[in-house]
Amino acid sequence: MKMRERSWIRKMLCLVLLVSMILPAPSVFATSDMFTSLTHLEDRLPVRSSDPYGQVLYGTLPSAYRSTAVTSVKDQRPYGTCSYFATISSVESHAIAHKVKVGKKTATTSLDLSERHLLYFLHHKKADSLGGLKGDSTSTTGSAATDGGVLVANAFQLLTWAGPVKESTAPYAKIHSKLSAKKAYKNVLHVQGFELIPMQQMDRVKRAVMSSGSAAVGFYYNNAYFHPGNAAYCCPWSQDPNHAVNIVGWDDHYSRSNFVYPPATDGAWLCKNQWSTGWGNKGYFWLSYEEPSLVNSPAYTFQTKSATSYKYNYQYDGGVAFDGLQLRPEQGSKFTAANIFTVKGAQKQKLMAVGVATFSQDIRYSIQIYKNPKSGKPLSGKKMLSKAQTGTIREAGFVTIPLKKSVKLKKGDKFTVAVTLKAADGPTILTDVSSTIGNIKSKTKQKKKQSYIIVNGQKLDLAGYKSGSTARIKAYTKKY
Repeated sequence: MKMRERSWIRKMLCLVLLVSMILPAPSVFATSDMFTSLTHLEDRLPVRSSDPYGQVLYGTLPSAYRSTAVTSVKDQRPYGTCSYFATISSVESHAIAHKVKVGKKTATTSLDLSERHLLYFLHHKKADSLGGLKGDSTSTTGSAATDGGVLVANAFQLLTWAGPVKESTAPYAKIHSKLSAKKAYKNVLHVQGFELIPMQQMDRVKRAVMSSGSAAVGFYYNNAYFHPGNAAYCCPWSQDPNHAVNIVGWDDHYSRSNFVYPPATDGAWLCKNQWSTGWGNKGYFWLSYEEPSLVNSPAYTFQTKSATSYKYNYQYDGGVAFDGLQLRPEQGSKFTAANIFTVKGAQKQKLMAVGVATFSQDIRYSIQIYKNPKSGKPLSGKKMLSKAQTGTIREAGFVTIPLKKSVKLKKGDKFTVAVTLKAADGPTILTDVSSTIGNIKSKTKQKKKQSYIIVNGQKLDLAGYKSGSTARIKAYTKKY
């Protein structure tokens, strides 16, 4: 039942976006003048009263809705593994809603992915086949099964392609048993992204549930405020989240009188819990729109693709903690983050897509690929896109962006993935950095000349930032 989401980032250093950067002297940055220090993530995640693109793209929302892309109710008890169940359930929902291939079959509501595999390899990190995550590690201050988890840590873990696997590969019933290191990067589909949406932006949350099938969310649970007859919950005052569930629908007219302590207005989220079908209404319950703790934990939705969509995942961000770098508006409205990779594996590959983690809504991006850049000069070498690819990232989180034109590469080539982010209020990128998140101590080990931030022609090698950091940028290739 435990979930260490802790006021979404406050009190955790986990979801905390601590930022210090360096102000430019002739060729270096000095501390903090270019970037804002983000100390409370919930204070920085934009909460807008209007949604200018929503109705145009999605139409009018129904007053009541229940997703059909939902798998069966599970039972986490007696362990504090709610965040792993909520995460996996959301992953399953997206695969069902988008008809993703799991092996040779299309995902259905019978899909059952392993929570234990996610939990185990998040706490027992292994290097990936390309070696980009070598040296990254995690350790726990207590028991991984009982000390709770953090939704964002689960998201970053799955983005490494360490899982998910089917329940039969790593059954929950054997939670205290070791898993073979050979199973670390087994997967039956790929998690390619996730979105963070403030619960105050109810229309955006509703559209995300309709699109992705469900959303994971943290809230504060105390049995004293649960109405068993109506399977309805609302706490009369704000507390830090301690439990994670899945939003699978809503009813704007659900009566306030159904709660032990009635909120001011009608309306509730339909949620799937993981305390068996014997709890609540066959495992489901109603969570008031006005539940105070919801403002301290955003909704998480996940994006999945078939495991055959891409062959190789080029990455350096194997940790599960993070910082954020937000450019001060007075320093301009854009900066570039760039990771340099070396082609390994198959002799001939084509770059199909790139991924980036940001912490802004409706942020503009521009992508350029440089082949064989000079050492220490990430934006040198041959430009591989005749015109930089541009677009908009709608939500905070991590997004995979397919390239309109693939880039051919061969084994041994070096290539830069350069992502320029632009926002009037100062764009933000998420980085991987050694820190503590919940009960997890996460370490990331980086080499020099791999990951950079460039502002107004000045660059920072992130390997020297906070004892080793990297921009959360990935590259996805296939053989040809």
